[in-house]
Amino acid sequence: MLHIVYVPYSMAELQRLHKQIVLKKFNNNQYITGSQIDYKMNRIVITTQKENLSKAMSLFEDQGIDVKMVHFKAQHTTVTFMPLVDEGSCKGPSH
Repeated sequence: MLHIVYVPYSMAELQRLHKQIVLKKFNNNQYITGSQIDYKMNRIVITTQKENLSKAMSLFEDQGIDVKMVHFKAQHTTVTFMPLVDEGSCKGPSH
């Protein structure tokens, strides 16, 4: 079964905003911890630490971006990147 749903923003609009604005202008911004496109929600999701939520919103408002297109979400956990330990299974034969 096919369900047609009308949404405020097209996939192309969301992708354009995410690529041209979020990734190019705000990628290394200290207030933004992550971003993604949520097609089901029909918004770009921006994550930030709770204390930086209003600062992150201001970044978008100051650029004249329609903030209704963006869902700002407070990050509740700390992300820790762990190094990958290679036990040698992918290495070629030693000589």
